[in-house]
Amino acid sequence: MVSPIFKVDRYATWITLTGIILAILGMMVSLPEMGILRFTSGGNWWSSVILTSVLLIVALFGPAQKNSLQSNHYALIIFSTVGALLLTCSHHLSVLFLGIEILSIPLFVLAAKSRSDRGYEAALKYFILGAFSSAVFIFGVGLYYGEAATLILNSNGINSNLGQLGVLLMGIALAFKVGLVPFHFWAPDVYDGAPTAVTAFMTTVAKLGAMAVFLQFIEIFTTTWEPIVFTLAVSSILVGGLGALSQSSPKRMMAYGSIAQAGYWVLAGSNLTAAVYFGIAYSIAAILFFWVLRQIECVTDSESIVGLWQRNKVLAAIAMVSLFSMAGFPPFAGFFAKYWILQELVQTQSMVQFYAALIGAIIGIVYYLKPIRVMFSDQTESKIITTPLTVVIGILLVFSIILAGVLPLIPYRALHWMI
Repeated sequence: MVSPIFKVDRYATWITLTGIILAILGMMVSLPEMGILRFTSGGNWWSSVILTSVLLIVALFGPAQKNSLQSNHYALIIFSTVGALLLTCSHHLSVLFLGIEILSIPLFVLAAKSRSDRGYEAALKYFILGAFSSAVFIFGVGLYYGEAATLILNSNGINSNLGQLGVLLMGIALAFKVGLVPFHFWAPDVYDGAPTAVTAFMTTVAKLGAMAVFLQFIEIFTTTWEPIVFTLAVSSILVGGLGALSQSSPKRMMAYGSIAQAGYWVLAGSNLTAAVYFGIAYSIAAILFFWVLRQIECVTDSESIVGLWQRNKVLAAIAMVSLFSMAGFPPFAGFFAKYWILQELVQTQSMVQFYAALIGAIIGIVYYLKPIRVMFSDQTESKIITTPLTVVIGILLVFSIILAGVLPLIPYRALHWMI
């Protein structure tokens, strides 16, 4: 925001990175409950994953390249991140609503950053559907307040049909933000039309914030709405997986894949450790894959991965690792993220959800391996040249995915102990 006045465009990336690092360090300070804000160890973990994801996105997509992030985009990203952080510490509906809006409104603008017809279409669809979901949420809040006489989230005293309807409407609005079936129709077009950096932000940071509050929401009202929540999760896994099978565009495939991943995420339920670990594994892998698409886009003005192995073996190998992790192959982090959720389902005797998730995992292997087959096809496009720094960054991120997978007991037990 200050760059036009003080001419700090060239330093915008470093200023933003410094602020994010300071915010991450600030997570180490224990804060007491501040009125309508409640700081918990679980919320701090969600916030740390959100800030780390933003740090990766700014560091990887920010440096001066074609269509790179600019200083005004950083301001919007920071505003949206603040909204996501508010969602991790909100137990009051006024804060929750502010968090949703602060998270969403900058994304309406960022989706149109490319100034293309696809970008404008994505922004308009996201704006219209986002505004509708916000109206549904506010209506639900009104019904909830009329029954409970409080804006603090709790299940006490919600006995009437109107109160239950208010909870249902709020849940529907949150399910839209998460991208669960049948509130997912915006995701493929928005992800495909938005710039790659913005898509990476939506599928990780925005989804992390929305998922943090959604899991808190269903934990509070789990007694009444557990069957519906499980139905949404299973539907998302299956519909998202089947939708991804027919996609040829990498970004649309990732959009449907994110719908399926959200279904797995919801199945984590009240197991905060598994949910946070799933967020870590998915966010790193997704950011890494979108970063590869960005490297291709900077050279070819397209996101085509056809023949990528022949065009640039390093980028192809990095993309394969991220896809293997999201598909759930060992020894990558994505495997253990899904394994712990499936284990949780077995322990709670949720066998219907277990078998549905297992079928979804098999479908996921197919659609995440499909781009790898395309990478090894014959190519007619020019080779892609990468700098040594690009190679080093990619290898470090690949190593982080492998490390989290090879040594799963360390991060899992550490999370379980600290949360």
